[in-house]
This record gives sequence, structure tokens and C-alpha cells, in this order.
Amino acid sequence: MTTDQQTNEPKATHPHDIAPRAGFASAQKAAWVLLIAALTTLVLNPSGLVEWTAALPGNAFSDFSYDVAVQWADWMETLGLTEPFEGIRSWFQTFQAWEWSPIGPSVYFD
Repeated sequence: MTTDQQTNEPKATHPHDIAPRAGFASAQKAAWVLLIAALTTLVLNPSGLVEWTAALPGNAFSDFSYDVAVQWADWMETLGLTEPFEGIRSWFQTFQAWEWSPIGPSVYFD
């Protein structure tokens, strides 16, 4: 490995010299993205958490988790934080229900 004349730091001459540092930075950024996505989901879509905990196999921990998820969903609904998600969900379901066949392949094959 050679040194960079301006910074007097080792200069990477091989891709393997850079890969470990780049991999850690990428993993750290991915972890932050996942954490932010999880927290956003917990705040804006607590009903998804309730559905997920309801589907867990029955035992004491899953029963406790379900109770906590229901309480959390009630708090978020009381605060009004679920309204944006419900509005987007409603619009998306309306969009899915539209009849698209008049502009589909049948236009070309009649």
C-alpha cells in the first residue's frame, strides 16, 4: 500500500482495502433505515402490528404481545396518528377496484 502525498494516509491500491470500511458503513446505514421504517410503521400502522401479533402461535408471550399491541393501537388512534395511513389505504383500495380492462390489451385485440 502506498501513501497519499496530500493527507499522508495510506492510499488504497486494492478493492479489498476499501471493502471492509464500505461494508460497515453500508450496514450501519441499512440498520438506520430499517429502524426508521419500523418506528414509522409502529406509529402510522399499528393495526398491522395487532394483526401480526394475533397470528402468532398461542402462548403466554404472544398473548401479552397481542394485549400490548392492542393498547398501542388504541393510543395511536386516540392521538389521530393512524388517519394518514387509513386515508392512503382507502385511496389505494379504490384505485385497485377501478376497472382497467377498457384500456388494457382488449383495445388492441378486438
